[in-house]
Amino acid sequence: STPSWWMDGPQHDCILVSTGGNTIKGMSIAQVMLLFSYADRNATYPCVLVHWFLPLGDAPDLDTGMWIVEPEFVDETPLLQVIHLDTIHRLVHLLPICGSHFVPPGLHFSQTLDMFKSYYVSKHADHNAFDILFNSI
Repeated sequence: STPSWWMDGPQHDCILVSTGGNTIKGMSIAQVMLLFSYADRNATYPCVLVHWFLPLGDAPDLDTGMWIVEPEFVDETPLLQVIHLDTIHRLVHLLPICGSHFVPPGLHFSQTLDMFKSYYVSKHADHNAFDILFNSI
């Protein structure tokens, strides 16, 4: 996460977080909003502020074979949480679902995760993420 990526707007990567439970094969999807650390009693804790994404359904989309996720909100407020850096498993790539609408002209890459209601979890961007999320379903 950085407030200025090559001096051209913020960059907030999406990640797979090891959460267990009723998620996508024990992993949850989140957007990194801020990286920080704090010290307490002679220990430093590396932390990440994330915005959670919820899977739609309990299996990948039948047409594309990809999971669909949407940003999680509570009363129109993004659901944010601080997590430990060690719970991040790896990066993940989200593709916006445009539906039948055109992408707005002039849409900047830094606005993509704020402009669409749902996203495909790409199974083509990374073979390791593919193995984790799509094999043995």
